[in-house]
Order: sequence, then C-alpha cells, then structure tokens
Amino acid sequence: MNQRISSVGVDVLRFLLNVLGLLVLLGGGLAGVLAALAPSTVEGSRLPSVLTGVAMLVGAATVAVLLFSLSTMLRLLTRQVQTAQLTHGSIENLQAAVLLVEKAVREQPAPAALAVSAAPVVAATTAAPAVDEAARSEMLDLLKQLRDTSLMSESQRAAAAAAHWAKRKDFITRLIDRDMAMANWASAFAHLAELQAVAPGDADVAALEAKLKNAQAQRLTDDLAAARTHLRHLMSITAWTQAEEVARGMLAKYPHESEAQALAHDVQRERQAFEKEHLDRMLLDLADATEHRNWRRALQIAEEATARYAGEPRVEKLRRDLPTIKQNAESAERKEQEELFRDLLKRQRYDEAANVAKGVINKYPASATAVELNKLLPKVEELIKQEKLKKQQAGAATEAPRA
Repeated sequence: MNQRISSVGVDVLRFLLNVLGLLVLLGGGLAGVLAALAPSTVEGSRLPSVLTGVAMLVGAATVAVLLFSLSTMLRLLTRQVQTAQLTHGSIENLQAAVLLVEKAVREQPAPAALAVSAAPVVAATTAAPAVDEAARSEMLDLLKQLRDTSLMSESQRAAAAAAHWAKRKDFITRLIDRDMAMANWASAFAHLAELQAVAPGDADVAALEAKLKNAQAQRLTDDLAAARTHLRHLMSITAWTQAEEVARGMLAKYPHESEAQALAHDVQRERQAFEKEHLDRMLLDLADATEHRNWRRALQIAEEATARYAGEPRVEKLRRDLPTIKQNAESAERKEQEELFRDLLKRQRYDEAANVAKGVINKYPASATAVELNKLLPKVEELIKQEKLKKQQAGAATEAPRA
C-alpha cells in the first residue's frame, strides 16, 4: 500500500514538473517576443530590445529543459526501483517455493516402504526403489543449488556462473577429445558448436577448433586412401552392395567433406555404368535366344531382366512381351517332353515314359499335349503291367529247372 502511495506521489510530482516546464516555456517565449517588439529607449536603434527578448527566450527554454529532464530522471528512477522490488519479490517467492518443494520431497515416503503383498510383483519391482531414490537425491541437490543461488548477491552469482561455465567448458573439451580419438567427427563438431556457444570468442576454443580440423583432415586423407583401395577390390568383383555400404560409411563419418561426397558419387556412377552394360548384354543374349528359338533361355533372361531392372524403359517393353515369351517357352517344353515320351516308348522304357506323361499333365493340365497324353497314359500303364508280368513269368521259369 505504501509503495502504491509513493508511486502515485512520484507521478503527481512529475506531472507538476512537466506543467511548470510548459508554463515557463510558454511564458518566457511570450515575454521574449513582447520584449523584442517593445519600443527601444535608444533613439534610432532596436538592438537592445531584440537582445533582451532573445535572452528571455533562451532563459525560459533552459529552465523548461531542466524541469523536463528532472521529470524524466524521476521516471527512470521509479522504474529502476520497481524493477528492483519485483526482482527481490521474485527471489523471495523462489526461496519460499524451493523450501516447500524440498520439504515435500523429504517428507515423501520412500518407494521401498510401500507394502506390496503379491510376491511376483515384489520381484518385478525390486529395482524401482533404487532408481527413485537416486532421482530423489538428485532433485534435492538441484533444489539446494537453486536455493543457494537465490541467496547469493550479484557478485557471488557472477562468480558461481563463471565457475559453472569453466567446468562445463572442461567437460565439453574432454568430450571433443574422446570424439577425436574415436574419429567421430560429427559428434566432435556438434560438441564444438556447443562449446562455442558456452565460451564465445575464447582463445582455447579457437585453438581446439583448429586442432580438430587438422586432425580430421589428416584422418580424412588416410581414410580416403583405405576406402579407395577397398572399393577398387569390391567393384572388381561386382560387389556393389558392399561398395555402397563403404561409401555410405564415409559419408556418415565425413558428411560435409566434398571428397567423401565425390567418393559416393563415383561408386554410384560406376554401378550405373556396370548395370547399363549388363542390361545391354542381357538384351543381346535375349535377342540371340529368341532368334534361335531357345525359348527356355529367353524366358530365363527376360524374367531376370524384369526383376532386376524394374522401371527401365527398355525393360518395361520387355515386360509387355514376357507373356508371349513364357507361352513359347511352355510350348517348347511340352513339345520336348512329348518327344521324350515317344522316344521312351520306342525303347520300351514304359515306367520313365509314364513319369514324363504325368509330369506334363500335372504342369499343363489344360494343354492339348496333356489331353493327348491322358489318352495314352492308360495304355502305357497296361504295358507296364504286362512287362512286370513277363518278368515274373520269366523268373518263375528260371526257378523251375532248379527245383
């Protein structure tokens, strides 16, 4: 209440000073103009009257400026006092809140004291109290630090902040050293950016940055040489998947280095050239197989090409021709099997002929060849029975003289 009354009093005083300054400025200006226009006592000269008027104007303006300046100073001082009061009140509220939270944390029952009746549940939650107790201890430490900081003066807080940032700087520096030892450059530069934010313009940080860049450049040279040697071997045996993994590993290790990006680009370009050449060769083989009516070989090439080069314009045309090639291959296979069937019959190898016929019937049940073989199969099976009967009779005749 007293603070509010004091603030109102200051506002009233500032208002009066502003009004007084305005009155002085207007009154002095009017008096100066009148003095300048007044008749001179010296015959034939108005200079004294003009000088008097100017002097009155300057004096009035000076007094008005002083009054306005005083009002402005009062306003600034009032704001500083209010800010200090708010800061002090915030610190007091923070201290009270810290005490309340700390008291609540201390009085909270430990998880280990909770009664649990079921034995399986006890076994399943055995590790939980240790974790909660660690969290409780850490929370209490943080609350103590917050309470101590709120009780410090400005100079003490500045000293504590300097000590904290020095410790933070040392910790991040050790992380960067570890990243450098492990050649984890992405993590090292991320930690360097964090360190630069903590200690901007620090000479040690600048030296560490130079050291990090030099170490990365040296390791990059060695890694590039090793990667190129490995890639030459992998590409020579067309192990493109492994080669791309090596290139991706270099990119992950050196994401912003043009040499690593160029290495990955080279691998991709070499693979594209190889795949184009391989597809050209496959299409030539397909044309040769088609020309010589080797439909089984043509089908094998066509299926491999459509599976391996999906999306390639030339392969898409081949995909449209694939059903025709497949029909021709199946027709050629049925013809081969039919010829084999008849050849086996001529050589009286009836069992093998029956197996060939059954295979065609099962694989192509709706084909004309299957229909024809279905008609012949009972006769073949009858021939098989007769052949077995002849063998049995021949065996019995052989056994009779011995008896």
